[in-house]
Amino acid sequence: MSKTTSRVVDERAATLKRLQERLDIRTVLGNGAHPSALLNAGAEDADMLIAVTDSDEINMLACSVAFTLYRTPTKISRVRSADYLAKHQALFESGSIPVDVIIGPEQLVTKNIEQLIANPGSLQVLDLPRAAFGWLP
Repeated sequence: MSKTTSRVVDERAATLKRLQERLDIRTVLGNGAHPSALLNAGAEDADMLIAVTDSDEINMLACSVAFTLYRTPTKISRVRSADYLAKHQALFESGSIPVDVIIGPEQLVTKNIEQLIANPGSLQVLDLPRAAFGWLP
């Protein structure tokens, strides 16, 4: 069984110190979109990059740098701006911005609320893959 090693890149030294005290992770002080910070975090051997800063642009650039310089196979980015998600989705579909999975917190909440409204009396609505249940059509 392989051991997963997590690394966190952040510009706030105090945040990194607290993480190191609580979790078994390696931390790198720096900007997550800078090639040197990604290299110090081990991007050349990484299977995945998850960029979840407060800045959509830093997240997307981190994914782009990781893919272009280090060929990181899986890139996940938090993108909050509806301008990117609704109006300019082609940026991601064309591969211009190499992001494999987009996390859109507001969109996830909106989808959940829509599902609850569509199913009155529900406490929670979950999307389950049909393959998980052989008896579902």
